[in-house]
Amino acid sequence: MKQYDNFHIVNYPLIQHNLTPIEEKTGQILEGENVVLVPIFRVGLGIIDGLIKLNPNARVGYVGTK
Repeated sequence: MKQYDNFHIVNYPLIQHNLTPIEEKTGQILEGENVVLVPIFRVGLGIIDGLIKLNPNARVGYVGTK
């Protein structure tokens, strides 16, 4: 494999156990109409559009300070 300046292979066991494998996994399905998505800080706003596409009936809430 060709090595790039900004590409690193992590071969350290304490880091590898935290990496997410790309394979089939089981998960949970949210049922019901009472789903509220609340993004955490502004960084969470970027994923709201994708989550609304997954669950169009979900409501979006915001937490802020005065």
